[in-house]
Amino acid sequence: MRAKLYIAIERPIDSIATYKNRNMITKATVSERWLLLGFIAIFFLYVAITPNTAPPGKYDRTCWITWSNYIYNNGLQNIYKFGVDYPPLYHYMLYVYAVLQGGDTESIVLGINKIKYITLFFEVIGGYFLYLIVRGTFKTNWKAFSSTLFILFNIAYFYNNIIYGQIDGIYTCFSFISVYYAIKEKPGISLLALTLALNLKIQALIFIPLIFLLNTNKLVGNFSIKNIIKWLLPSLVVQVCILLPFYLAGDLLVVINVIKTSIGRYTYVSMGAYNLWALIFNEPFQMHDGFGIGGLSYNTIGFLFFCLFSFITLWPTFSNIALGIILKQKPKKISTEKALLIGTILPIVFFYFNTQMHSRYIHSAILFAGAYALYSKHYIPYILISLAYFLNIEGAAKIFKGDILPYEIFIFQPNIVSILYLLTLISLLVILYTTKKQKQYY
Repeated sequence: MRAKLYIAIERPIDSIATYKNRNMITKATVSERWLLLGFIAIFFLYVAITPNTAPPGKYDRTCWITWSNYIYNNGLQNIYKFGVDYPPLYHYMLYVYAVLQGGDTESIVLGINKIKYITLFFEVIGGYFLYLIVRGTFKTNWKAFSSTLFILFNIAYFYNNIIYGQIDGIYTCFSFISVYYAIKEKPGISLLALTLALNLKIQALIFIPLIFLLNTNKLVGNFSIKNIIKWLLPSLVVQVCILLPFYLAGDLLVVINVIKTSIGRYTYVSMGAYNLWALIFNEPFQMHDGFGIGGLSYNTIGFLFFCLFSFITLWPTFSNIALGIILKQKPKKISTEKALLIGTILPIVFFYFNTQMHSRYIHSAILFAGAYALYSKHYIPYILISLAYFLNIEGAAKIFKGDILPYEIFIFQPNIVSILYLLTLISLLVILYTTKKQKQYY
């Protein structure tokens, strides 16, 4: 009975394998159960303290009220007839919310802030998977759990949802889980999580190169048609299930078009991001990114810089793997430390150089940076990115300020925040290219 309980609860937990006897395993199992309850307690603590308020006049919140009401009264499959502009997965979540509210329009409107609990649920799950990654670096699981609170209670992590009412924590969670299982060499689960992330936010595309490189070792070492089908089939089945209602309603092409047009929808140099363009221009928020210099638009220039720095970030890992394949050697396993480091850099590069960025588009970097900080014990980049992100998102939303006038405080100025982002990026790239041996605890 004890062995069965151990298998059921501890299967995803690797560090337990380091214990040498059944008594120690049983003790660890109890500890893991208590720590799992700790994460559940964190969720309900946040539920208790989450303010039942939202920034006034925010477009997204109005949309979610309208969409939830429409979905309940007209069916989930018909939501794209209403002209929505979100990928499909979040509409399933809005449907769940509408059902829990009883489908009553007044209840949907008055309870709209409860929708934060959905994102909060996934943010805590993201924290749990962060714990699973970093616990091998600590002497006890309790210390690992306590350190995870350093991330979960970071205002830069919870502001996006708890204060601002946004949902970037959901795709961040799925992206992080995808990387976690890629590190664990479980490509089927990794690709499934990536599929869910992409169906929530198209920004998850930036993690595809990293997830592919992490899965290369398994793909090359165990390549066969049977394995490829086994790894891809769960994702394909889930993707079909997600799209099936809209296909039956005759709106599949509409869904595809929504996803395609989500890139390039906003034609301003910045939509509130204090990135490179805030360092170059005084008012990038009012400039059309179709303008440019040297025959290239600002949009194109930003994209080229994004590609260049993505290449710089991925090149050391890609070249080592490619060389191994050319020499017909088994590719070397990418260390967890390097995977987390790259997972931190990619969203920063995406956010910092591209035009049309909202302040929240760098949100996923916080979870990866936190995991990297706890795993490697390099805390400075995490502190820098947390500070920059909080200053940016509050500077753009002005929720704590209470009015729409720009901050006059020095530290909130867009060019200062842009420099903080730049310092973070430089520090991470220096670590990437100067650290010869990354840590690997499992």
